[in-house]
Amino acid sequence: MKTQAKQVDTFGQLVGFCKSQGSMFNPSQDSMKIEALESLLQTAREKTEIMYNDHKAVTWAINQRRDALKHMQKIVTRAYNAAIATKMSPSLLEDLRNVKVKLTGNIRGKTSSPQADDPSQVKTGRGPIPQADVVSKMRNFTLFIKLLELHDGYTPNESEISIEGLKSLLEMIETSQVQLVTSQIKLNRSKEACRLVIQKEEGIYGLSKLIKVYVKSAFGVESDAFTSISKLKFVSR
Repeated sequence: MKTQAKQVDTFGQLVGFCKSQGSMFNPSQDSMKIEALESLLQTAREKTEIMYNDHKAVTWAINQRRDALKHMQKIVTRAYNAAIATKMSPSLLEDLRNVKVKLTGNIRGKTSSPQADDPSQVKTGRGPIPQADVVSKMRNFTLFIKLLELHDGYTPNESEISIEGLKSLLEMIETSQVQLVTSQIKLNRSKEACRLVIQKEEGIYGLSKLIKVYVKSAFGVESDAFTSISKLKFVSR
């Protein structure tokens, strides 16, 4: 994105140069006239601003999803500890523990009599979370809740780890996932829109080359005018 912003700034310099020449800058092509150049510059600025806003939205959505998953890890550990206290059957508790391990990454040696785990020990890295891992965690969290529902004795007074509280958290994670995917799609579209306006032949990249050719022809290859704009670099990707 820095490349696009830099290209727009450089094109602004080129347009400023063209305007500074007054009536001497008089190309025959409508697309190269000052009004058209200013219009293209404004469009490029708007597209770049949209792209930056979409990038911020993606960053926000990533953080929201990461925080929701981090909270889920701690809540799952608390719910598991609560399940132990309800005298859940050993086989169901073992199934619950296996799912918990997948959700928290807290892999510890199996024992015939599982002990309560400490939620403060749950590892919650801040690195990027792979898409497949998120889908897997949502699937396992759903299974975790269903296993708890099989035990009639699981009725904690703490709302966060109640069945309804867990379902609400699952819905929050699912919503954050949808928001992230949606914002990523928007960002990809805005990036492409910027690329078309800035880095294609029909946009700033191609037009800047034509302007340089025109200035070389109108003012001469050794003129100060051509020397000034020849230093402005535009790239295509």
